[in-house]
Amino acid sequence: MKTGSASPTDPNLLMSALVLVGGVTLILLIFLTQPRNTQPASVSTAVLSEAAISAGRTLFLTVCAACHGPRATGIQGLGKPLVDSAFFNNRTDEEVLAFLQVGRPVDDPLNTTGIPMPARGGRLNLTDSDLLNVIIYLRSLNGAATNQ
Repeated sequence: MKTGSASPTDPNLLMSALVLVGGVTLILLIFLTQPRNTQPASVSTAVLSEAAISAGRTLFLTVCAACHGPRATGIQGLGKPLVDSAFFNNRTDEEVLAFLQVGRPVDDPLNTTGIPMPARGGRLNLTDSDLLNVIIYLRSLNGAATNQ
């Protein structure tokens, strides 16, 4: 046998192949036997973590507070209050997220301020995760874990 090459019947090569196949089989068995959540992930499962609240507060103060006020209590003629708000508190996180994604134009019959609520607060670079952090922050102000 030449040095540096392995024969198909080389015991070391066969042992390596067996270990590799056994390892892959074990990983597949572990993966396939783990219980899986058959429900799709929901934004309502967001938790009021301190990190999410802090990130949401920062975004709220830099993006939303100009119209909704620094304490989310609203500014007359600009933005509605979001604390103790029936609109906010009676909607799921998914519904609030969907609203924030598209906003509310001036000609919407539900627009009572005459001021548009721009999609994503006018910051189209805000991700859905950013918006969820704002929602979580607002939920914390309203004293709710999350509205499900």
